[in-house]
Amino acid sequence: MSLRGLSANSVSHWLREPYILSGYRRIGLSPVSCVKTMFRSDNNEVVNFWTHFVPFMVWAYWLWDSYRDITDTRYLPLVCYWVGSLLYTFLSSFAHLFNAISYKFRHFCFFMDYSGIALYEMGGIIASFYYYRPLNRPTFQFEYTYLGLGALLTMSVVPITCLSRFYWRRYRFIIRSLAYMQPFLWSNTLIYVLYLFPDGSETFIYKQLYSHFAIVVFSILLVFVFASKLPERLSPGSFDIIGGSHQWAHVFSTAVTTLHLRLMKTDIDNRWPELMIQSVKPTFLTTAWLLGFCTFWMVGISSCIFVYVYKGILVEEDNNNKEE
Repeated sequence: MSLRGLSANSVSHWLREPYILSGYRRIGLSPVSCVKTMFRSDNNEVVNFWTHFVPFMVWAYWLWDSYRDITDTRYLPLVCYWVGSLLYTFLSSFAHLFNAISYKFRHFCFFMDYSGIALYEMGGIIASFYYYRPLNRPTFQFEYTYLGLGALLTMSVVPITCLSRFYWRRYRFIIRSLAYMQPFLWSNTLIYVLYLFPDGSETFIYKQLYSHFAIVVFSILLVFVFASKLPERLSPGSFDIIGGSHQWAHVFSTAVTTLHLRLMKTDIDNRWPELMIQSVKPTFLTTAWLLGFCTFWMVGISSCIFVYVYKGILVEEDNNNKEE
């Protein structure tokens, strides 16, 4: 089967991405053929794959290299964030690599992709609570309330994003952006409060103010390009292979995660003496077990939705339009 990239007019309507006019892979490729396409320059998944697979490999090496330095229980939330980072980049790479195997498997790939992003955000919520909560604000000391609401927000992301592939397709990118923004804002609320209402332990954060500000800027850019489909909206066909909004979203997400990973360990070591005064400390139950429970739920709900897809009960709008 030919590995040559196809034009938008040569593939099914629901396979097309807005303003991307060429570089589509044909459905029905074998796993080996899918891998081969990642070393070609004529399809629009190449950059999508490498912009998350390379960070996955780098962060996996960092985790392996730092393992002996983060065995203390205070690093459990950091490990949860690290694992979430690895999951979302690996599952994103997997989705962009193998989504051309079949129509139905394509949905499975992206269901796992959406679940990986949600788990990454759950890891961020866990790390945020234990490392960045303001000590002089009793409202933010309720461990189970904050983490429980965070878990509900992230678990709600999966059915919303999965179903957006079948319903409300015209607004699917906006819907997904809004869905992911809720747990993201929840996880970052604490550090914003810490800046606005200092508790005396945040001096170290001000020393890294520019890095934390850069995280905010990259996060805003990520949501903006993903929802607006810029720059390809301005010049359809010019950014089919490289430079498209989805690729920029990968770059910005990688920048955010890399900055977080680099800053978080330093922030932990500087602030931990003050945090130790509090009775709220990370445990296996509120970190690894909670992330594991969310993983089980997200994989379960996305698998249930996929069963409906596999049986033909759940189909896309305009799904009757087959490949030419």
